[in-house]
Order: sequence, then C-alpha cells, then structure tokens
Amino acid sequence: MNPFRALLLAAPAVISLVARTAYADGAAPAPDGEKQPQTLGLSAATSYLASGAASGVSVSSGLRLAVGTHVAVGGDLGYGLISAPAATQDRWWVMSTIAWVVPTEYARLDLGAGLGVGAASGYASLGDYARRPFSPAWAFQLVPAARAHVMWSTPLGRDLEVFARIEVAGLLFPGTIGLRQGDADTGPADTAWFNIGAGFQFRLL
Repeated sequence: MNPFRALLLAAPAVISLVARTAYADGAAPAPDGEKQPQTLGLSAATSYLASGAASGVSVSSGLRLAVGTHVAVGGDLGYGLISAPAATQDRWWVMSTIAWVVPTEYARLDLGAGLGVGAASGYASLGDYARRPFSPAWAFQLVPAARAHVMWSTPLGRDLEVFARIEVAGLLFPGTIGLRQGDADTGPADTAWFNIGAGFQFRLL
C-alpha cells in the first residue's frame, strides 16, 4: 500500500490516541470560565484523492458552524489533481454541508451531506497539465455537485481541533447542466471522486 494512503487511513486511530493522551494529562475538560467547544471554526485539510484508476492529492479549506449539540452546517472550497499513466485530471468544488453530530467522550463524529458546484477536467498527461493548466482536452465546469462525508474530530486545545475526514462526491448531470469543453468519451469515473484525509480546525468563535 502507498505509505501516504496508509497514513491517511490510520488518521482516525492516531487522532483518538492523541485525544486520550490529552485528556489523561487533564488538557481536555475545560474548567468553568474557560472557552466552550468551538461554535465557528476555520479548517484546512490535505487528502488522498482518487477517481477511477487514477489517484493524487487535494487541498481544501472551509467553515463549520455548530447549531446546537447535534447539528452543524458549513461549506468548503477544494482543489485536487489525480494522475494515471494514460491521463491526468483535476477536480475543484465549492460545497455547502449539513451534518448530524454525535458527541463522544473523547471526540465528535459528523455524518453529513452537501450540495454545491464543481468541475472535472482531463489532460493528455501530467506534462501537458504543467504546460497548459487552463487548456484541458475536455472539461465540465460549474456543474451541480453532491457529496456525503464522515468526519471524526477532537480538540487539541481550547482553540484548535484535529480531524480525519472521508467523503464521496460527484458532479450531477454533467454535459446537460453547466459548461462543457471538448468531446471526450467520459464516464462516471471522470466526474466523481473519493477523498480521505486529515486537517486542523481553528476557532473563530
């Protein structure tokens, strides 16, 4: 297995271990007068990105707003690049999200879904992408997109959380809604993606 992928797959266990260590040291439960769990946070994450037979990496940043104990809403912006011997593709998305939140002793589990817009583009090779990143052989742009995700997070302090996240997403009705460029023989693997990664969330409120 790719070492980077193995590290990402192990992220939830690592996060759980870090959380238990922090609580054992007395860092987790906030005494009276100290800040409560985050209401609004700013996140940044890096993920393993895959679609069909190609794989690569993505980066994303977003906001998460807790609405009570069991509901959270938010949104994020992400971009990723995947490559295989025969082709190179990229993905970008802007998604809104709503999640059901399950608090646990050491961490928090978000089960969510979202809607937004996204894009998928294809290039003949990684070199072609590097030379002409804005001239793909084919592309679907500004297409409605949907996503489902699971996120496991825990505090590292009063103002910082660490999380692991798994998500599956795809474009809805590509070729009929949004902008299309080129006439490639594309299929579902060219308009969907899978992310597994980890990141940090910083307190804003």
